[in-house]
Amino acid sequence: MANRFWIYILIFVLCQSLAAALLLPVRLAGWQVSYETMLVVPLIVANALAIAIYAFVHPAEVTWSATVAAVTPPTRRLTLAYILAAPAIITLTNLLQENLLGFLPDFVGDQNLSVILDNPAGLLAVCLLGPLAEEMLFRGGIQCVLQRRRPQSLWPIVWSALLFGLVHANPVQIPAAVIIGLYLGFAYRQTHSMAAPVVIHIFNNSTAAILALFTSPDMTLTELTGGAAGTAILALACLFWAFLCLKNNFSLYNKV
Repeated sequence: MANRFWIYILIFVLCQSLAAALLLPVRLAGWQVSYETMLVVPLIVANALAIAIYAFVHPAEVTWSATVAAVTPPTRRLTLAYILAAPAIITLTNLLQENLLGFLPDFVGDQNLSVILDNPAGLLAVCLLGPLAEEMLFRGGIQCVLQRRRPQSLWPIVWSALLFGLVHANPVQIPAAVIIGLYLGFAYRQTHSMAAPVVIHIFNNSTAAILALFTSPDMTLTELTGGAAGTAILALACLFWAFLCLKNNFSLYNKV
């Protein structure tokens, strides 16, 4: 069963559907449910279910040995390289989103996001459970299966990234999710472990959550850097840092 990539798409859809229907009997019974509960509970349930089902369907990817393999030679430096380059890649992606794709509609909205992040359980879902569940399904599931069939092709990375972007179902998030999904896919392919993608995904979501909690909803990264000049300098700095981290990832970082 774990050799069919569509199984993981089905798991994602199933978990989301079950979580969305969870509060329906409560509402039909006439019980009062807060808006916060309606947002947070399905989010927690969907991610927890996805993690549990994935661990059952594909247990080899969540074993202790598979995790340790990413932080021991010969993949330790490669894993570290991808993690260290991640902030630069994420920053560049956000700059691209703000300056070229700012016209895309936001179906989630800052108000809904604030409701979720103000709740400890919601914060846990966004910063930890969500990244873990999504990496299990999209990298450890879909990409892993497709890589077994076509180990030399880039298609497994592209396919998993496209699906990763589309399941966000929010136009303003999709392009950035696809780009970051490509980076996560390369990290997974090169390290043969979910350790780097999970850490990077947690960092991305946690950074976004912190900025949402402690900055103005209207404040953009471009404004924080002082406009076009500051944005250009930041982008160049990010490109340089990403290059330094990843330039030898096929040689130096594969050595003990």
